[in-house]
Amino acid sequence: MGVEKMSNLALVLLVLALCMSTQPLICNAYRVHIENGFQKAILGAHCKSRDNDLGLHLIPAHSEYYWSFDGNFIRTTLYFCDFSWEGGHRTFDVFKYDDGFLSKYCPHLDSDCRWRAQENGIFAYNYKTRQYDFIYKW
Repeated sequence: MGVEKMSNLALVLLVLALCMSTQPLICNAYRVHIENGFQKAILGAHCKSRDNDLGLHLIPAHSEYYWSFDGNFIRTTLYFCDFSWEGGHRTFDVFKYDDGFLSKYCPHLDSDCRWRAQENGIFAYNYKTRQYDFIYKW
């Protein structure tokens, strides 16, 4: 094996080790929280990525569902959800590698993305303003 191929292999192994360590330096761990902010209604949340279908979760009023995952090295991880309730449904991205999205809604220091469904729409927690931003109508 040539020196260049050995160097490339060593670089790939280093990146993989950094991603798989308990304190990843390159591939961050994230949590997505789906909160049911309805007064009484049950929220259905069917979330998935290209590789993982998390199934349909029925979230009682004033409760939440969350999951954790590690972002990939090439920054292509994307999760989307279909939210449904008696008043309608909406499908949208709940996690994506976009610097504007990450800095506002899933900062690396906290690594949590927080979504809340309410009767008047869907909101995302903005860590810069420390408030929920209105994002979607039903």
